[in-house]
Amino acid sequence: MSSSRGHYIDHLTAVNKKNKVVLAEDVLNERGVLVVKKGAEVNKEFALKVAKHKLIKPIEQSVSLSQSIDHEKIKQSCKAHLSKLSISEHAQKNSEFSAVLAFFECLFKYPLVVQKLTVLEERMPRMFGRVLNTSSLVLGMCRELNLSDESIENVFIAHMISDVGLLHIDPNVVNKKGKYTADEWRLMQGHVAIAKHFADQVPSLSPIVSRALLEHHEREDGLGYPFGKKGDKLCIEGQILSIVDSVSGLSTKLVHKQSYSWNAILHIMQMPGTEHKIEVQNAMIRLLRRLQFPHEPAYKHAQYKLLAKQCAAQRKRLRLWFLEFEKIFANHQGILTSNDFDAVALHKTLENTIHETGILNDTQHDWLVDLEQNIQPEDYIELEEYILLLDEVKFRCFFVLRTFIGHEDELAKRVGSRELLISYFMGLNKILPMS
Repeated sequence: MSSSRGHYIDHLTAVNKKNKVVLAEDVLNERGVLVVKKGAEVNKEFALKVAKHKLIKPIEQSVSLSQSIDHEKIKQSCKAHLSKLSISEHAQKNSEFSAVLAFFECLFKYPLVVQKLTVLEERMPRMFGRVLNTSSLVLGMCRELNLSDESIENVFIAHMISDVGLLHIDPNVVNKKGKYTADEWRLMQGHVAIAKHFADQVPSLSPIVSRALLEHHEREDGLGYPFGKKGDKLCIEGQILSIVDSVSGLSTKLVHKQSYSWNAILHIMQMPGTEHKIEVQNAMIRLLRRLQFPHEPAYKHAQYKLLAKQCAAQRKRLRLWFLEFEKIFANHQGILTSNDFDAVALHKTLENTIHETGILNDTQHDWLVDLEQNIQPEDYIELEEYILLLDEVKFRCFFVLRTFIGHEDELAKRVGSRELLISYFMGLNKILPMS
């Protein structure tokens, strides 16, 4: 039995303790021989019986749950998840959030989709909450990009099942805290192919749903996964999911963990980048502006003074780091900037962003020193924006560096010395250690 199928059966077995899961039909092996009869419960005994067999069809096509999530329950669940966010009252008044509650109805045309979402809600409530919390952004993005009603429904369904592949991956990996090993990260990346395979099984579901699922972690610059596709080779449906996923990650980092307001996300999204199509990024910026999230100070007054001091020190280190990185390019101009090395585009965009924002200019140092001494409440937003910009530039610097490290063998050949390459990386890490 494949581990992928086994993990999903384990989830069904756990669900069966509260919500009976039974076979709606006989389970046959690949030769058509009966393994377990219709009506049997999906429990540990069942799991042992099928463990040694390759089944003729995926197990999700053969089971039935006594209670499945319905339209009313998913609406109430969405409201409950939103109530945990700092935008609850705002969400209730905004048409984008209210519209999505009715839109959940399209899911119930597909029983297999309902089954997966029922299991996802029970077994991975955090993942389920994530797709609920961002479902209104998906709907809003589709409307910003003037997609047809049919396309909107396809994107919405793809978004709602974008995490179901995680149900087929070892829970110890999915729930791991801290960094993944290389093997674990490859396993996690596999969730897109698993979700695509599942969507292919759903009767009457549009093929574009499968493609959107497969591409929703691809990037415009070709540095995504699983295939590293880029540019016009990417479908708009998958790229909508991609940018909503980016916003979801930012909300976790900034809103839930660092107490920023949601408008902090807008500030980050306005930075030039290579991850998303420009029309998709602009649509998200318009959407976030229209939602008009209220601002609340993220820190107490005394903390802002300390943050101004910390920003001054970090700006200095980051400026030195970036100047050293530019020297590496200057020393190897011809071999590092060839057209066949995609990471160069990242460096150029980052370079333009730093110059356009002026974030590392010496004048910023004087401003930060003044804030440390004389900060006023009206300065809070501007300092918060600078902190966010500084952190994002730092993150992008490290992403560029990790991309180069990922091409270590190729770079060693171009530079002509692996030892020289390692010395470059070690020197950069001394200035500003990678987390």
